[in-house]
Amino acid sequence: MHRHALTLLIATLLASPLLAAAPKDGWYRNLNEARKAASDSDRPLFVVFRCET
Repeated sequence: MHRHALTLLIATLLASPLLAAAPKDGWYRNLNEARKAASDSDRPLFVVFRCET
């Protein structure tokens, strides 16, 4: 029983970064979410300021 629980826990922890909810168009609209995603993936944060009219 403990082996199954441990296996499930490890699978859940390893799959979390892969299943993170990324925006469908690839652009984050919230700086805090973008910072967390960059930190979780160990990638630098690239910020683009756009003006849409």
